[in-house]
Amino acid sequence: MIDRQSPLSIVRQCQLLGLARARVYRAPTPPSATKLDLMKRIDKLHLAYPHMGSRSIQAQLNRQGIAISRVRVRALMRLMGLCAVYQKPRTTIPNLAHKIYPYLLRDRVIAQANEVWCADITYIPMAKGFAYLVAVMDCPLNGYTAGAQMVSAKVWVEGWLTVSCRVTRLSHPTALVSVAG
Repeated sequence: MIDRQSPLSIVRQCQLLGLARARVYRAPTPPSATKLDLMKRIDKLHLAYPHMGSRSIQAQLNRQGIAISRVRVRALMRLMGLCAVYQKPRTTIPNLAHKIYPYLLRDRVIAQANEVWCADITYIPMAKGFAYLVAVMDCPLNGYTAGAQMVSAKVWVEGWLTVSCRVTRLSHPTALVSVAG
């Protein structure tokens, strides 16, 4: 971004780009091995317990024998883009400007397969990044009790990868799904 051969001075280029001059003159240093180890441990804890914030992670690291302050844990979590996942207040208050769509299945009797389909999407954290899983399913005939049905699922990881899944037990909204191959 900064051109040292330009007729504009470095000071003026920094002003135009909105950069501090210290970022131009000082080369960034790579993080130390200790910092990388701490970041790795924080990331493991966050993946295992996403509801834990900086206070809980700091307490857990102290239990593991790592003396670290909450301020440092918070700074490292900010650097990695991590934050605790929890229910935010007032999330179910509808916006009055949004259209409310009618429930079309209220009085409908589902008599056979392939009559009603449903879909869901979920976020899956992975070792390097994340993936989205989209599942399209044939809705069960009698509430949540159904036999083995085929489910079409797509996983988004650098393009579409189609996966066939079979529902092994569907007695509750959280179904157990096994990958067929």
